[in-house]
Amino acid sequence: VRADDAERFGDFLRLVSVPASPELASFDFALSAFGIELERIERSFFLPEISGLIRYRRSGQGTERFDFTTQGETLAAFSFSYSLYEGGFREPERGEQEALIRQLAAQRERALQIIEQRALTAFNGLFAEHPNIRLSRRALAAAEQNFESVREKYSKGAASILDILDAQSALLRQRQQEAIAVYSYLQQVVSMQ
Repeated sequence: VRADDAERFGDFLRLVSVPASPELASFDFALSAFGIELERIERSFFLPEISGLIRYRRSGQGTERFDFTTQGETLAAFSFSYSLYEGGFREPERGEQEALIRQLAAQRERALQIIEQRALTAFNGLFAEHPNIRLSRRALAAAEQNFESVREKYSKGAASILDILDAQSALLRQRQQEAIAVYSYLQQVVSMQ
């Protein structure tokens, strides 16, 4: 793989890994929620308070059936207030919300960098593991050839049983190394996805 192709693929991987990240989607939803709350706080500077009260009171002498002297009193009151200078008391709440938004945006940026770093690390690991497979397969072919030659020598009486056991052990170790190299490569493929 050429260096410029690898660099282009790394850039492509970075572009693909960012939108597919659930961590960033979570941060985006949280930022949206904090933004809505900040808008509510800012609107509260301009919202008036309206209240009302209606009360009726009856008083007098007599019984429930016969009412000789009854007086009724009705009270109605409405209040409308618009705070001209309450904004100073609301500023700390607004500042706190803005600080939370800035903090969450910084955490999102850090998460973005971590996601990009993970993608590039997996990409570099993938390219590092690929030659290991090729080299372990070459070593496996050499170990198989060595085992066959030692076995042939043993059948002719030119090698001892220890030589054939050593060659067989080396062959098994090399098969394990080849399997480990393939497994490690596949781990990098999965982590890159």
